[in-house]
Amino acid sequence: MTWNVNQGNNGDECGVLGNHLGIEEFAWDFGLPMRTRVVAARAGVVTLAETPSPPGSQCYPGCPGDNGGSGLEQEACCNACLYSANKVSVQHADGVISSYSHLDEVDVAVGQKVAAGELLGYSGTTGCSTGPHLHFQIMFGCPQGYCQSLPMTFDDVGIPACGDKITSQNACD
Repeated sequence: MTWNVNQGNNGDECGVLGNHLGIEEFAWDFGLPMRTRVVAARAGVVTLAETPSPPGSQCYPGCPGDNGGSGLEQEACCNACLYSANKVSVQHADGVISSYSHLDEVDVAVGQKVAAGELLGYSGTTGCSTGPHLHFQIMFGCPQGYCQSLPMTFDDVGIPACGDKITSQNACD
């Protein structure tokens, strides 16, 4: 399947400065429809599997913004929901951690071993999110948390930029 890169490294939102700055400097947002299967990019052990925003909760539908154009409603929502994305982290044999955020549903548990391509959950728009997508980054040194993203390349496409259409080999289908 082919997915759009909605935001690339350094906050690149196709010519507009996005929010992938600081600890998210090397993160990507892939525009996935709701409930698209999200699978492990590499084999490892699940170190974080949390659902702070289950269906019906305040931050479950994300923060799509208000229709008035002021952005105040979206800003208030993101302030309240910033740390409420449903997410999974998988630590790999080399110590690197893959992080998958804004999931609709998490289907793994902490301590579970996963193979590359194994189901982790389904894409969504939980937390401070303006629409369905997968936020993906790799990190080191924070297996149960969220820390500085690391630069990386994808074997088949290198470093994707905002607007690129990426065909997933194993990460989402």
